Amino acid sequence: MSDFFSLLVEEFPRVRSGLWVTVQATVLGALLAGALAFALGLAAGSRLLLARGVSRWSWSSSGARPSTSSCSGSTTRCRW
Repeated sequence: MSDFFSLLVEEFPRVRSGLWVTVQATVLGALLAGALAFALGLAAGSRLLLARGVSRWSWSSSGARPSTSSCSGSTTRCRW
């Protein structure tokens, strides 16, 4: 077990650079996903048919469905 730790301490600069790349990819991927979700959310409420269509196509191609909490009342049908 001590061989493992001595090797880890010896190779730590290489491990740290790999960890840094992983952290960067995770954070930048999360920011990109958040920006895309925000933009598609705004497009879903647009008056332009093309913008709504692109937004809804992205929902349907991912297999996810929008939340039904935005439907007003039980007698009103949601329009997706």
